[in-house]
Amino acid sequence: MDSESSLLVIQEQISKLEQEKLKLEQQELYSEVDNLTHKIANLRIKLKKKQIDILKSHHTNEKDQLEKSFQNELSTFNNNWDNIIEAYYEKSQIELDEFTKKHQQNMINERNRLENSLHMFFKPSAALLNMIKCKEKAVKAGKYADAQTLFNQIEEAKNFEETRFAEQKRNAVEQGLVNFRQAYEKKIQNLKKRHQTGLNELEIQRISENDILIKKYENLRRDMENNQQIMKNIHEGKHTTAAGRHHQSPIKTFYSNTSSSSPLTARKKTVDS
Repeated sequence: MDSESSLLVIQEQISKLEQEKLKLEQQELYSEVDNLTHKIANLRIKLKKKQIDILKSHHTNEKDQLEKSFQNELSTFNNNWDNIIEAYYEKSQIELDEFTKKHQQNMINERNRLENSLHMFFKPSAALLNMIKCKEKAVKAGKYADAQTLFNQIEEAKNFEETRFAEQKRNAVEQGLVNFRQAYEKKIQNLKKRHQTGLNELEIQRISENDILIKKYENLRRDMENNQQIMKNIHEGKHTTAAGRHHQSPIKTFYSNTSSSSPLTARKKTVDS
């Protein structure tokens, strides 16, 4: 037999004894009336204790339900925010990967541009050009020995200048690529800072919403505890404030609401809603 059913049994016993007492009073059997009065008083004490026990049980259940609701909502809140943060990380990483991939292709294009625009053709120096003219004059003058010597010097100088030209061109291309990479590094750092700023804003929003959620349940707990204390005081006959006098009396509460919704149930519905 549950608590509510046992409470009904006691109530029915009291009701029957009250009816029997009334009949005995009418029959002027006062000794038996006195015995019934003691029995009724004892049952009322038992009823009072049972009411308080049920009230405590309802209060405990109400606290447990509120805590369960809080933990469920907090778990859902954290899961949702974990998903939001994870999605943000994934989106940021995709953006970084795409930016890096685009940069790699741009590096290839930039190298080609530099190689095709920096000193596209080798230009002999003035000294080399003068040696070539001297060789041609020596040939015309029939000085072939001098022409051969000049030819050998020209080939050596030409190889030297072509090698130097190629080295200068490579250096110019590499320097251009260094400048290009530095610009990329600056852009990628700015992109990462923007990602971090967005993440910080999400974390701030999460903390703010978490504080609101906690405060919501702190307020619910405080209201629940205040209402429970009022109900406890009423059932123990201690409550004398105006708020307390507007509540139902202990007997009326349990006699009239045992089979229907109690104030505790109504409070639970309010919390759940």
